[in-house]
Amino acid sequence: MFQKHPDWVLHDLDGKPIARLQSYNEPKMWGSSDCNYYVLDTSHPQALAYLEEVFCSLRDWGFSLFKTDFMLWNMFDTSRVKRYDASLTSVEILRNTLKVIRQAIGEESYLLGCIAPFLPFIGYADGMRIAGDVGAQWAEDYGPINMLRELQADTYFNHIYWQNDPDSVLLRDFAIHLKPHEIRSLALLQALSGGAVTTSDPIHRISDERLKLLHFITPREKVCPQLPYFGKERQDIVLLHILKQGNLLFTMNPTDRPLTVVYHFGELFQEREWYVRPYGSNMTEKREWYTATLNPHDSVLLFLTRQPLEQVPENLWDW
Repeated sequence: MFQKHPDWVLHDLDGKPIARLQSYNEPKMWGSSDCNYYVLDTSHPQALAYLEEVFCSLRDWGFSLFKTDFMLWNMFDTSRVKRYDASLTSVEILRNTLKVIRQAIGEESYLLGCIAPFLPFIGYADGMRIAGDVGAQWAEDYGPINMLRELQADTYFNHIYWQNDPDSVLLRDFAIHLKPHEIRSLALLQALSGGAVTTSDPIHRISDERLKLLHFITPREKVCPQLPYFGKERQDIVLLHILKQGNLLFTMNPTDRPLTVVYHFGELFQEREWYVRPYGSNMTEKREWYTATLNPHDSVLLFLTRQPLEQVPENLWDW
């Protein structure tokens, strides 16, 4: 497309095409042979018409979920770049682009934004990535630290602006550095956050145990947790769900050292005494509080009921 229509991309003031990403080393990004990644100037009517044609074709082929990535790349001060239409701001151009995309895919399709400015997407996005990529290890690049922080901070607009997307759930037990308890903790956290639950792992290669975990966290409807300790000087991450059949209390230790936690139910719920059954346990006890020492990156999910829970549910929301 760039070779045929070089005028469809964004240029700097000297007239040089702007490459927001340059991949000159081997292996190249995403296994592609491309070296330069340019920015489509959708203030150009022909470029916008081309984009509309792409999304209409995808819709006609039967796709109903659309992910738009790297949407920040076009957010330049119009006075500092050369656009086809210099009278429009980058926000106006993006909003108009999103309007065209939404019309092309229909209101019934799910539009997911990623690497995108939040406010211009309001009214068009069904879901929005709220944090960085979560990869195959805990520490350093592609670790979950950014997601753990943003997931809590962005809960207030989940299912108001859109459905938050904390990134894909990792389920595989191959080609991964994460330990089993870390995978379980992150999967439960992402599901209980009320965000989108997706995975990019090859389902046909996932173990039966991990498939059960995927079934367990599969959402049934839109939910949003309470964060009783958010903003307070605590190291644990705590999510609550008040349900008709009982309550869910999830606690996670995101630190790199053991963490002892104590929860008094009377401070969290209207009733002080509950039957408590931890996820994965066969024991149910009637208690007014719960305490545990969590290993680094480990977690506990408690089912709190008024009557003893005979069996641990196969799904978070069906019990």
